[in-house]
Amino acid sequence: MKVLSVRQPWAALLVTGIKDVENRTRRTHFRGRILIHASAAKYTGVLSDYLSIEQIAAFERCYANMQREQRENSLSEGCIIGSVEIYDCVMNDSSIWAEDHVWNWKVRNPVLFKKPIAAKGRLGFWNYEGNIDEL
Repeated sequence: MKVLSVRQPWAALLVTGIKDVENRTRRTHFRGRILIHASAAKYTGVLSDYLSIEQIAAFERCYANMQREQRENSLSEGCIIGSVEIYDCVMNDSSIWAEDHVWNWKVRNPVLFKKPIAAKGRLGFWNYEGNIDEL
């Protein structure tokens, strides 16, 4: 199955359904379910400097309703934490998560795995060869 590595906390935002767009400089023609790998490289900025008030509120609403174990699993690094379905690729989407002048990969049907799967990430799409039925 195809996998996309994404830095935290963006990976967690995707698999919990908070973020409905993944912003990329390249267009994708792929449509379907992909696994989301939370890269080991950490975001080192200050989120409140980067996120809008609306984005922070969406983040807080979702995490307030999660069990502690779910929060911890979603924020794991260096592992596959869930999946989403890519269903479109556009520019200038109306989502609060869409960035201008890049491709907005529209995603839906997020799944947060109960247990993260340790895996080394790669740039771009890559394939996971393990058994996904147990995920």
